[in-house]
Parts: sequence; structure tokens; C-alpha cells
Amino acid sequence: MKRRMKECILRKTATLFEILKYHRKTAFVLAASFVALFIAGTALTLVIPELRPGGLGALRNGGESGSLGWLISSAYSEGNIPYAMAVTFLVNLMWACFLQTTLPTFIVPYLGVLVTGLRFLLWGILFTPVGANDQSIFIHYITLFLEGFAYALAALAAWIHSRMFLRPGLYGLQSHIQGYKAGLVATAKIYIIIIPALIMAAAYEAISVIGFIAQ
Repeated sequence: MKRRMKECILRKTATLFEILKYHRKTAFVLAASFVALFIAGTALTLVIPELRPGGLGALRNGGESGSLGWLISSAYSEGNIPYAMAVTFLVNLMWACFLQTTLPTFIVPYLGVLVTGLRFLLWGILFTPVGANDQSIFIHYITLFLEGFAYALAALAAWIHSRMFLRPGLYGLQSHIQGYKAGLVATAKIYIIIIPALIMAAAYEAISVIGFIAQ
């Protein structure tokens, strides 16, 4: 398996399935770590309730005019499901996945993995059910699962790119430059799963918030 994987990477013919299968242990460790961080964030609100000052209400109020929070809040306030879905998808893809996870890793190896870990910790704090008066928080958990799946995949891609760049010999590559390029190819292939996952998350969030929670 390792020899075949190295040969496929050298020829740039490794399929998405082969890449994921080869790194399945890493994927499991990352997923378990992110879940643990989410639980840790929730546990923190038991000890320090002040960590959750506004919760979901703060999210719905949006941010300053022109900010991402304001953009998303405005999209949902219009009550247009397709528009809200499109805005949510683009923000999650470009901001959360690419600009906060993938791009930083292209500059500083593994940075995107750390950012994703921090995101899950903050999610645990923000979406904790402890002391929540808003029962709609549980509807958001499906959104968190779908988005979390996509963000975990982006973090896996970041880990793979960093690994290929820093330790190219493990993949049968001759230089760090080859490793960097191979990591770009692997990242692009993993985005094939990330994109539909984010589409599903955006569709569910738009329908649930506008169609049910806002009613």
C-alpha cells in the first residue's frame, strides 16, 4: 500500500479514496481531537458561565455593518432561503475553509490544523446547551456536524500538505518543492468532498433557520 501510494503521488495519479485511505489513522485522530475540544469548550461553560455572554442571540444580532456577521445576518433577515444558503456556503468555503485553514497552512505548516482545533473549542463554548434558554440550539447541532465534517476535512488536507512538504521522503518525493506541489494536488482533491458537505450544511442551515426557527 505504501509503495503504491508513493508511486501514485509521484505520478500525481493518487485518487481521493487512496489519499483518504492512506491517512485514515490521522483522520481518526484529528476527528477525535476536535470532538474532545468541543466537549472541553462545553465543559468550560460549566465552570465559567461568563464565557458564553451572548450565545446564539449574539450571533443573530450580527456584527458591525460590512462585517461577515452582518452579511450573514442580513441574508437571513430577508427570509430568502436560496440567497441565505448561497451566502452561508460562500462564507464557510472561502472564509472558514480556505482563508482560515488552507491558506495559512500554505504559509506556515500545520497552522490550519491549529486554527481548526481552536474553532471547535470555541464552538463548544458558544453552542453549549448548559444554561441555554433557547431550545433551538439543538437544531443547530446538525449544522455543526455537517460544517464540522467539512472543516475537519480541510484540517486533514492541511496536515497532509504540511507532511508532504516537511517530510517528502515519506512519500517517495525528492525535495520539499515536490512535496509542496504534491500537497497542493492532495488538498484540491479533498476539496471535492468539502464542497458538497458545505452545500448540504448551508442548505440545512438556511431551511432550518428561516423555515422553522424564525417562524
